[in-house]
Amino acid sequence: MILPDTGKVTATFQITSDTMNLIPEFSEIFFENTSVGGKKYEWHFGDGVISSGEVVSHIYSKSGCFDVYLVAWSREDCEDRSDSITICLDEKSMCEVPNIFSPNGDMKNDYFQVNAKTLKSFKGTLINRWGKTVYEWDVWDKETYPTSGWNGKIKETEASPGVYYYIIIAEGWDDVKYELKGAFHLVKEK
Repeated sequence: MILPDTGKVTATFQITSDTMNLIPEFSEIFFENTSVGGKKYEWHFGDGVISSGEVVSHIYSKSGCFDVYLVAWSREDCEDRSDSITICLDEKSMCEVPNIFSPNGDMKNDYFQVNAKTLKSFKGTLINRWGKTVYEWDVWDKETYPTSGWNGKIKETEASPGVYYYIIIAEGWDDVKYELKGAFHLVKEK
């Protein structure tokens, strides 16, 4: 008995280069297609470049972190997308906290934002002088990064000028761990 081809396809891949955690800039990275049931493939390298083929390589033109994924199609045009793998190229992580911000509506420094790059995890808490949490970053979103920041309001009410405190725990793709604690000033001058 011959079973009919259902057209099911499962897109998967692996990186065959020795990536460790951080890849030197301008290195050639090799990807191997491990999909099942696919006949046509499209690689998305996270930098706007798209390629096809079973085994491909890519050289990134700049440092940073990139989400790579593979789309596979079966003979019957069924489609599947693989999970993404994040690749970071020799860019040192950074997590710096400002010591002042002015949420006064002048479109300059209106948010308390952490200056960060190439982080794989981030959690931050801002506290007033009585120990009450006024803002938290508790979900890591690569699109908004921690730069979404605090607008200087507590439950839609403007916070009082003064000293506030931060606790930041983060880790970079280069495995540098950040545990930062300190104070910053909220000023309301126009």
